Amino acid sequence: MDTTYFKSPWHHSVIDNFFSEDILDHVNNVASTKITKYEVTSIEDKLLSEYFQKTLKSKSKRHILELNLMQPKTDYPIHDEATWKKLSVVVYIKPDISNGTYLFDKNQKIAKQVDWKVNRAFIFKGVQGLTWHSYANTYNTPRLTMNYFEL
Repeated sequence: MDTTYFKSPWHHSVIDNFFSEDILDHVNNVASTKITKYEVTSIEDKLLSEYFQKTLKSKSKRHILELNLMQPKTDYPIHDEATWKKLSVVVYIKPDISNGTYLFDKNQKIAKQVDWKVNRAFIFKGVQGLTWHSYANTYNTPRLTMNYFEL
C-alpha cells in the first residue's frame, strides 16, 4: 500500500493498492452476486469488514459496507458528507478508466480531482461546511466503487 496525505482543499488521504489481489477478487465476486441494477447496495461481508478495520486500525465495530454501481453518463451532485459518517472510504474497483472524486473548497468551487485508479482508496473525515465533493461517470461503462463508512 502506498499512502499519500493531503491538506488541500481539506484533509484527505489516498492509498494505492488498498486491497490485496485476493481481497480485490473477493470484492468483484461479491459485486457480481449482490448487484442487480445501477444503485448503491448495502452488503454484509465479514472478510471485508475485518479487512477495512484491520487496515484502518479501527476500533469501531459500527460501520456500513456498500457497493455503488453507477450508470454511464451520470453524475452525483456536490454534497457535504453526512454528519453520521465518522470516516468515509471509497475504493475504486472498475473499470480501468473512469472518473474519480471531485473535491471542492468551502465556497463550493472545484479545487481538485482524486484521479480514478483501480484499487485506489480515497479516505476522509467529513466536516460540515467543508468537505464538499461529487463524483461522475462520463464514460460509456459502469463505474463500481466499494464504500466503507464508520458510524
